[in-house]
Formats: sequence, C-alpha cells, structure tokens
Amino acid sequence: MSKNIVQQRYGRDRLKSRDRILAISIAAVALSSFLIWAVFVAIDNGNQVTHRDIAYEVIDEYSTNVTFEVSRNPGQAVSCDVTVLNQSFAIVGFLTVDVEASTSRSTVISSTIRTTELGVSGLVQDCR
Repeated sequence: MSKNIVQQRYGRDRLKSRDRILAISIAAVALSSFLIWAVFVAIDNGNQVTHRDIAYEVIDEYSTNVTFEVSRNPGQAVSCDVTVLNQSFAIVGFLTVDVEASTSRSTVISSTIRTTELGVSGLVQDCR
C-alpha cells in the first residue's frame, strides 16, 4: 500500500492541519486572555490605598490617641475609619479621618478618638 492511499482513506493530512490551526487558535486566545488580565491587575494595584497601625495611647477613660500611616498615590485624598476597642473587643470609639492629598506617597496621622468607656486598643479599620 502506498502512503497516498492511506492518507486518502483516513484523511490524516487534513486532520493534522485542522488540529494545528485549532491548537494555535487556543494558544492565541489563552495568551490574549492572560495579557488582558495582567493589564487589569497592574492598573488596579496602582490605585491601591494601604494603611498601617503605628501606635495607640489610652489617654483617659474617654479618649484614645491612634497613630497610623496611610500610603496612596500622590495627590489622592482618602478617608480612614479609626476605631477604639474595649476589653471585650466591642467598639467604644469611632472616627472617620479625612487625609488630604499631598505630594508624598505616605503620610503619618495621629488622631484623638472620643470613647464611651475605657479603651484597650486603637486601630484603623479601613481606608478608601
């Protein structure tokens, strides 16, 4: 039997080229999807606001001072929710602190939060 008769009977050449086109198409779609995802992740992380608790000081039964650092894009104003907790982890003080836009990426803020009873810790819940 010659090679041509086998190829005509089973159509191997047509399947081979069709499989190759299908594989290239799937690879192109996968690569395009990955590149689009990578661009969106890079753009989204660029606008990220982060915060870090530095210290807290219980001044008295009705006030606690909380110091924290906010990192964001220069020129971006953010708001941060600061809470004071009691010994049972209940919120006894809350304040939304507006951090004005500045030329630096990081800013350290110290705020005094009024409390309803003695607090045992102060921390930043969220910045946006």
